[in-house]
Amino acid sequence: MELPLVEKQEAPEVVALRANMQRLRLLKERMNACTKTMAELRSSYASVTARTSSLHDACDRALAYQTALAAGAEQIRTNLHFFKQADIIMKKLNNTTKISVTGQMFTGILATIDECLTFLRQHPEYKESAAYIVKYEQCLSRAMTWIRVGVMADIEASVNDVRDRQSQLQVDYAKLGRGGADDDTFALLYGVFATRANSV
Repeated sequence: MELPLVEKQEAPEVVALRANMQRLRLLKERMNACTKTMAELRSSYASVTARTSSLHDACDRALAYQTALAAGAEQIRTNLHFFKQADIIMKKLNNTTKISVTGQMFTGILATIDECLTFLRQHPEYKESAAYIVKYEQCLSRAMTWIRVGVMADIEASVNDVRDRQSQLQVDYAKLGRGGADDDTFALLYGVFATRANSV
């Protein structure tokens, strides 16, 4: 027996309800897929954020390390200056033609020797400090020798200058036929030695 046509056909509300239920199922599946994708994205974002933060921290540490290395390199360069000057100064002091104890270069050499000796004595923990202190003391001894030679040369030049002037003065007084050369000689000696004393 056949069912009546009404029973065979579903009511339009039921059909609409079934269609809506099918759509809801699809939407729910899509929503679950979206939720899963969002969770994966959230997890990936958190992972990338953590790695980025870690990379940023590593960059900060590397930059701080680089800055510390640069400062250390500059400090080493500064400290090496005190060690390098010994040979340079000794070469200058051994150059007999270009050194003048009354010149600024010689004053600079003495100041550098003093500065380097002070630094090395303040840092005895450096491996070569003692050896370089000896080198600078040798430089200082050489400089003192130059000062002695310079002073003696100035005194000798002054003596020769006085003798020449005194001879000329005696000749002039003899031509004039007058005495008093001794008083003028004293003034002459004083003037020559006073002039030379300033350079010494």
